[in-house]
Amino acid sequence: MIASLAADIWRKFSVGYGGSMIGRGLTRVQQRLRGAWDRSFCGSVIEDGTPALAISQSRSYDIFRRIGAFFSGKVRGAIAGSAIMSAFGKMHILLFFALVALAPFLPTMVCVGLALLTIVSSFAAPRESRGGSLSFLIAMFILISALYAFTSVAPVGSVKVWAVYAVFIIMYFMTLRTIKDARGLAIMANTFVASGILVSLYGIYQQFFGNNLGHAWLDEEMFTGIAVRVYSTLENPNVLGEYLLLTIPMSVALLWNVRAYSGRLKRVFAAAYYIFGTGAMLLCMIFTQSRGCWLALVVSALIYVIFIDKRLLALFFIALAFVPSLLPQSIIDRFASIGDLSDSSTSYRVFIWFGTLNMLGDFWAYGIGLGAAAWAKIYPFYSYSMITAPHAHNVYLQVISEMGIVGLTVFVGIIVVFFGKMLRAYVRTKRGVRTLGTLISVAAMAGVAGFLMQGAFDYVWYNYRVFLMFWVALGIGAAAVRVQGIDDGNTAEASSGKRKLVHIISDTNIGGAGRYLLQFLKECSRDKYDVAVILPRGSQLKAAIEREGAEVREVDGLAEKSFSFKAVSEIAAILREMGAGKADSIVHTHGALSGRIAAKLVGAGLVVYTRHSVFEQSAVLTSAAGRIINKIVNSLTADKIIAVAEAAKKNLVDTGVPSRKICVIYNGVTPLERVDASEKKAQFAEKYGLRDNCPTLAIIARLTEVKGQRYVIEAAKILRDRGVDAQFIIAGTGEEKDALKELAEKLDVLDGNVFIPGFIRDVEGLMNIIDIQINASHGTEAASLSLLEGMSIGLPAIVSDYGGNTELIEDGVNGIVTRRRDPEGIANAVEKLLNDEALYSSMRVDGKRIFDERFTAKTMVRNMENFYENRNLT
Repeated sequence: MIASLAADIWRKFSVGYGGSMIGRGLTRVQQRLRGAWDRSFCGSVIEDGTPALAISQSRSYDIFRRIGAFFSGKVRGAIAGSAIMSAFGKMHILLFFALVALAPFLPTMVCVGLALLTIVSSFAAPRESRGGSLSFLIAMFILISALYAFTSVAPVGSVKVWAVYAVFIIMYFMTLRTIKDARGLAIMANTFVASGILVSLYGIYQQFFGNNLGHAWLDEEMFTGIAVRVYSTLENPNVLGEYLLLTIPMSVALLWNVRAYSGRLKRVFAAAYYIFGTGAMLLCMIFTQSRGCWLALVVSALIYVIFIDKRLLALFFIALAFVPSLLPQSIIDRFASIGDLSDSSTSYRVFIWFGTLNMLGDFWAYGIGLGAAAWAKIYPFYSYSMITAPHAHNVYLQVISEMGIVGLTVFVGIIVVFFGKMLRAYVRTKRGVRTLGTLISVAAMAGVAGFLMQGAFDYVWYNYRVFLMFWVALGIGAAAVRVQGIDDGNTAEASSGKRKLVHIISDTNIGGAGRYLLQFLKECSRDKYDVAVILPRGSQLKAAIEREGAEVREVDGLAEKSFSFKAVSEIAAILREMGAGKADSIVHTHGALSGRIAAKLVGAGLVVYTRHSVFEQSAVLTSAAGRIINKIVNSLTADKIIAVAEAAKKNLVDTGVPSRKICVIYNGVTPLERVDASEKKAQFAEKYGLRDNCPTLAIIARLTEVKGQRYVIEAAKILRDRGVDAQFIIAGTGEEKDALKELAEKLDVLDGNVFIPGFIRDVEGLMNIIDIQINASHGTEAASLSLLEGMSIGLPAIVSDYGGNTELIEDGVNGIVTRRRDPEGIANAVEKLLNDEALYSSMRVDGKRIFDERFTAKTMVRNMENFYENRNLT
């Protein structure tokens, strides 16, 4: 996005100055800066929109790791050895638990002091080196917020805000350091919930006995039946609701876990406590009268039910239908008023959003800086309908207002990686097994999802203490994953021995992708990779793959469409069973989006996608929206992409896929053997009626419109009319077979000049009897395996100028290139090769030489293995 904008500006500049000495110098500078930007982490974040991809391999990550190692080693060692630190011992654990328990009750600055004591005391604890994508992005967020604080329009106020932000965000890391096992996870979750219960009980007290000032947050004209909105210890009903969104799912998880308690009495007391606590928090949530929080709680509950026990879905929807009949009419009216602009609260927010969007027209790229001081200095100039506000009433608008597009991108990256971490842990857990770690990670996911949904209606970080609890909740979720022994691929240790390599292919017949896979299986290093293949049930590839000694698993629904929920579920189960969820595993997909999604869900170490075809792109895919969607889909579902030709790479780039993600590895084949041509010719003549001593040409491809067989038939007609004796074999099967026969009959060339025998199994024999190979494709062609097989025995080719054909066949060197859809051009090329014996002979020699240098199966497989290991290609 930013790089593209800069490129547009440069193009305008270069119209006037591009050819001058200054222009050439600036061009070189621009190219170097663009290259550095593309290689940088920030470039990847902003251009790709996927901040979690390949983080652990980035240069920035390595720099952070080295700085962290220095700080944790030398600096931290000096602090830990001091007399003060020896007095602290393991106090950081106690201090941190105290902070979590007391945060809703203490003033913000007391919480800051307690958090600082926790951080300082942690220097005396043993060092832990585990980090990962989420930790890296959160550290980046701290640094980026610092940058925007110090460059703010109101730097003094922004730096104060950043200091509080930084201390509280670091509590995410303290959560990971504190929770080391299931016992620590249980204590932390119970501390989190106990605090929520006390806050809720005070809120309930406020509802009935407190001196409540609820009218400050209520439209008294519209909601005459509601006189009170509780806020408990958190100063604002909406803020209280946001806090409860994080604690209620955690309480439900602990309630669900009581079945793991030993002893009936313990289970009864525990169940009673958690039922009471959950009920108190739900009742307090109702009394907040926060419509956005109510809606967010419904979403949280739905997420929890889906992931914990889908059988409860029916009960969930029944409850959703009947609960309104049990609630007072005043509450139903308030919930039903969501989106009603006649409500002063709703219209107030809408006006603020309009004003914020107006401000972002000038500040979207770099932001205004953190906090209320910067906001108060700039927002009034852009306010809509003269509405004043302390913030944007939307966490996403607020983040981009304060920290620009970079800050928002990193924040979204944190959320994406967090949910990815939770989902991978869930998928990799054995079906039906619901440990405390699983329950807590799902609760964290549900709570954070509800919290972020409420963030669309309110600035959920407005209260610093709720801001703190948000990062603690993220930490509890990440710690729960680690307690289960399941962590993301960036932090797990690589397993010893062979790397698990699973290819997923959606072909039901043996087409180009299938032959590509078979070539790989013949040549790959079996001492290095434990190879398996997942394919559609009933695929013709199964027997051929089994002959190569690879494990084969079949899946329903993989062939019908690229994406299927059923296929994702089946493939994920198979991948888990195969052990393809480890950090050193590789999942390589061929046109199977379901396979890529499943691989990401189980946490495969490397997910690769090969693009085998080149398509004429639709206007939808090349539009701005289409490019963004395609970029996001490919970036989220594949770590690396292989294109089998530069044309295939360009095809992807044109639809939004970043060039840096794509590596071109050309197809390769095992060279064919030369056989006795006279004997083969006799066999083919007897079987198909071919004429002896007549130049023979063949096009070997699926009989489909984009392969251009009709233009070859028309070229045969042109040559016959010119008196050139030649015969053409149209080999293959497909939906166009009858139409091609009708065309050949109409042109009176069928079975005299043109033969359409259908599928020919003996491709090697066919290649040995023909004189010239033809490829007339005008769609899908990338790097034809048939062309390469012909080159392996020195067979000249006539090809169209579509796709990757011109990357295999150099015009005048090992063949002739014609325009696509040009029967006369094909006829002229045939006539030229048949009449120029010297040219024909030189093409045979050069074709064999080019094949041996670039297109053998061994070269292709060696490049793929180097690609897997992130080494240079040959």
